[in-house]
Amino acid sequence: MLLQLGKENTFDITHRALVMGILNRTPDSFYDRGKYWSFDDFLRLAEDHVNKGADFLDVGGVKAGPGPEVTEAEELERTIPGVEALAARFDLPISIDTWRGSVAAAAFDAGACIGNDISGFSDPTFLKACVDHEASVVATHVRIGPRIPDPNPIYKKP
Repeated sequence: MLLQLGKENTFDITHRALVMGILNRTPDSFYDRGKYWSFDDFLRLAEDHVNKGADFLDVGGVKAGPGPEVTEAEELERTIPGVEALAARFDLPISIDTWRGSVAAAAFDAGACIGNDISGFSDPTFLKACVDHEASVVATHVRIGPRIPDPNPIYKKP
C-alpha cells in the first residue's frame, strides 16, 4: 500500500507505519513545556528527529489544550520561519499542525506539503488551502475544540 504525502513524497506503508517528528513552536507545549521554544533548540530537535529516522516533520505553533489566546499573526510568526528552515535543511515532507486555513496556506507556500488539523476542519478555508496547494491532510479531532478546556473528559471503552 502506497501513501502519497504532498505531490512528491510516496511511502510504502505495507509493512510499517510512518514516524512523525513533532516540533512544537510553543512556549507552553503540553509535551515539552517549551523546552524547544528557542529557534536553535527547535532546529536541534528537528535534526535529532531526522537522525533517528523520522519520515516527516510536523510544526505546530499553538497547543491544542487550554491556554492564552494565540492570534493568527502570532501563530504565523511561530511556525512559518520553522517551516522555511526545515524545508531548506531536510529532504523530508513537512506538515503544519493548525486548524487555521490561512496558516496552512502560508506554511504550504513556505515548503510544507501536509495539513494536520485536530479540529475536524472547523475552519471552512482549511481544506480549500490543502486543495489549492495539492497538500495531503491528516484529519483528527478534539472532543470540544482546540483551546477549550474539557470540563468532563470521559471516554467510553468500545
